[in-house]
Amino acid sequence: METSEEPERPGPSEARLTPPINNIVSESLKISSVNEYKPLDDKTIDDIVNILREVYYTSYEDSETLNRYRQMIWIMMSKYGAYAGVSPVSIVRILRKLYDYSSDKEFKAIRLSPLLKIYESYGVDISRYKDDIEYEIRGRINELYIKNIDISIDVSGFFEFFAKKLRDESKALYLLMKLEEKIGRPSPFKDPVYNEYRRETDYFITLRGFGRTSKFVKTSVKKGDVIEEILREGRIITYASLENLIVYRTSGNEPYYIAEWLEANGRRFVTEGVIDEHVEQLKRQGVVASRQNIHDCVSVIFKAFEYKKIATIKEEMKIEGLYVLNDELRWSREDFYQPDRDKLKEALEVLNDLSRYYDFAIEIFSDSVKYAILSPISFALKQSGRNPLPYAIYQGPPDTGKSTLALLSLYIWSAPSENATISRNVTPARLGRKIGQWTYPIIMNEAEGIKFVNPEVWAMIRDAWDSLKLREKYTSGGMIFIAEYSMAPLILTSRRGLYETLDDDEKKRFHFFNLTGKPRIPREKIEEFDKKYGKWGSKLRMKLIYMAPFIYQWLKINWDKILSKDMRFEWKEIGEEILRYLYKEAKLETPEWIEKRYEPQSLEEYEDEVVEEIKTAIREYVEEKIIEKAGRDKLLSTPDLMSRLKFLREMNLTSDVMIDIDDQNILIFSGFIDWLRTKKRIGISGLEELARLLGGEYKPEGITRRPYNIHRKGVIVSIDKIIQKQNTNQ
Repeated sequence: METSEEPERPGPSEARLTPPINNIVSESLKISSVNEYKPLDDKTIDDIVNILREVYYTSYEDSETLNRYRQMIWIMMSKYGAYAGVSPVSIVRILRKLYDYSSDKEFKAIRLSPLLKIYESYGVDISRYKDDIEYEIRGRINELYIKNIDISIDVSGFFEFFAKKLRDESKALYLLMKLEEKIGRPSPFKDPVYNEYRRETDYFITLRGFGRTSKFVKTSVKKGDVIEEILREGRIITYASLENLIVYRTSGNEPYYIAEWLEANGRRFVTEGVIDEHVEQLKRQGVVASRQNIHDCVSVIFKAFEYKKIATIKEEMKIEGLYVLNDELRWSREDFYQPDRDKLKEALEVLNDLSRYYDFAIEIFSDSVKYAILSPISFALKQSGRNPLPYAIYQGPPDTGKSTLALLSLYIWSAPSENATISRNVTPARLGRKIGQWTYPIIMNEAEGIKFVNPEVWAMIRDAWDSLKLREKYTSGGMIFIAEYSMAPLILTSRRGLYETLDDDEKKRFHFFNLTGKPRIPREKIEEFDKKYGKWGSKLRMKLIYMAPFIYQWLKINWDKILSKDMRFEWKEIGEEILRYLYKEAKLETPEWIEKRYEPQSLEEYEDEVVEEIKTAIREYVEEKIIEKAGRDKLLSTPDLMSRLKFLREMNLTSDVMIDIDDQNILIFSGFIDWLRTKKRIGISGLEELARLLGGEYKPEGITRRPYNIHRKGVIVSIDKIIQKQNTNQ
């Protein structure tokens, strides 16, 4: 597709599907002509004559203009008849009656010549009809006229022609509708497309070539003794008309549409996706005039294009991302990005620089890059009857780089990150649309509690991992059965308490990247990163995308090798092999970090280590406070944690770790969390997680202790849980 030169408005695409509106019937319409040309009955012929009578008989133009208008009717009706499979004899009868009832003085043979030439262009053997035609016109066919006659028209279709003649768009629309009703097929020109919306009174009509789509109402008006039906424009829905439509439709799959729109100023743009996605893209283009009716309008007009056979129908799935077709791995963007070794080198240098920011968790960084490279092939693996990669969970406190790691795959494969996120409150319908939109990862941020907060969605997530289809349903009032495919792998991020809520069967579906207890990235380092690469690494896409063509090249060549592996467990080995290939292609030294492997401990083992670190940190924090407030000599005179805590209480010295008045509990406040992060580089999300780790009680409503004159939210934990393993050290 060719990219539009109009950059001023945002949109999913500015490509055009077809050349601009022209006055020649398109080749696709010629191909759709039928083999059997059927005659029209007498009543239908008379009805069509009555429809065309007013525009054919109008005589206020000068004779030359009137002659040209009449010739265009013969040309347009001939093209319409040939396209719709109407016998040329029936079209001749219509035109002869118009000719006979008017003051037309042009020779019938000249009027007739376009019809013969047009039908011949559709492959019709006109000699079969020659005798009947000559009988109708009471004359002979002149071959010279046929050969040299001009069959071009200077209007986009019947609507524009009628509107110019009658100076009334509503009446022009009504005549077009009646004409199409009688012929039995839509006009072959760029005429408005319409469909009933409600009870044969309301219509949505897209005025092709005129740059608007509106709701029209059929009504009756009395003119003298005659009651006429007319269409009245009720409300503009979009300041753009639908010009062309491609429909990807397969059994069991929700239709995927590519639509070309035209604005009145001549600007064209393209929208893609299912119905809801077209609606959102039209809103972003700024062409929606009626938000109340836009969804119904788009749905009705799309169906009209299909029903009237104006749309191009493709019986294949439209997949964005990586998928299998005819046993080969394919990438939907393989034609857009070509391998460029210089660009690849720049991308890998950026990747090396990125590793500096994750020196505190280099194993997690290494495996995250491998996961980002390979996770988009999960759908292709399922198509091939193999296990996909596991879903991923990134769990840990803020400022540990979870979001950037989760987004790496979207940056490498150039998927729009704004379409890649969902919340834990997502509806089943929206989850279905998201997981079915492409094969790149979808990210659910702050997913803790999803299993309990949104159990219906959690069940879908759990079942979608190894399923080709996410769910099946009926749409369009129960008339169409569709399936939503489970294409996108899921990445869940959480500050705390997500992985531990999963049962053993659920844990098999996820790879756990645990950043709990890891130090936060220092603020100055975050600011440096944001300045260089944008918030959450948004500028990384411009560099890392140049990895994708080489990755795809390797995957395609080695697809059989991948299928021989169980990628649920062996994705790290394949990921490392791909990274070595990339660095070799770029003629760069292979960095050590790609060899690193992250093997998460069991959550219990990991948390035991973190708890012991926190207990040791509590002792060190109290020591620091005594030295700060009373000096090192006092520290030496209070040999254990209990005596030091009592000293702080007796001296009423400010501290975020203190002993309760009953000597049974320790009170911990938020300042200690900050100290843990900055001094000990132990990253936990907050007081609530601290309470869970230490087996204490979190008091969000506040802890009140009169002797201390405090009322603050904090944690109460039994002193026995802190000192039972500390006594041997003190």
